[in-house]
Amino acid sequence: MIICQNLIKEFGTADNIFRAVNDVSFRIEKGEFAALIGASGSGKSTLMNMIGLIDMPTKGSILLDGEETSPMSEKQRAALRWGKIGYVFQSFYLEEAYTVSQNIEMALLISGTEAPERKKRIDECLEQVGLLHKKEALASSLSGGEKQRCCIARAIANRPKLLLADEPCGNLDSENTEKIMELLTQLNRQGTTVLLITHDLEDAKRASHIITLKDGSVISDEK
Repeated sequence: MIICQNLIKEFGTADNIFRAVNDVSFRIEKGEFAALIGASGSGKSTLMNMIGLIDMPTKGSILLDGEETSPMSEKQRAALRWGKIGYVFQSFYLEEAYTVSQNIEMALLISGTEAPERKKRIDECLEQVGLLHKKEALASSLSGGEKQRCCIARAIANRPKLLLADEPCGNLDSENTEKIMELLTQLNRQGTTVLLITHDLEDAKRASHIITLKDGSVISDEK
């Protein structure tokens, strides 16, 4: 599903360059639940942004579901993002003044899904995350755990092959963390490839494949 080869990501100018990701290579198979772990500043989120086609590597290549992404135009990258990748972040990025249903519908509108199919998928996704009863509630009225479940519903609305979860439990208590991790595990069992980015070793134990980063480099890759 994901093949990263000799990835390098640098920031700054010629006389002051910071290398956030340093010659990283690894492979995540289709259907795996993988975790990318490391302390704050280890390069986890930078690497996720490249895998998620939000940012480009300075050097190296990323194959996503058999497609080489480096030569792609921004339009091609955007099409691949919407067609194959779902994103869940620590910050919810919900439109607080919109209903739960409207927040999910935005993702479907961007991907060009027709109205009858949008309605069907919204109900399916909300039922899957246990929020169908909150369909018409404003996002601002949800608890933290409910907001993250709404984000997961939005992330899976386009039926992605790959779900990227960047510190999805970072703002949650232990009870809601357990619910979110169980939901990610359930999605993986249903066939979605999951890449969890976390600094929490307990959360990472849910994964069958753990990649550890330190100072931008892979120091361990265990299955």
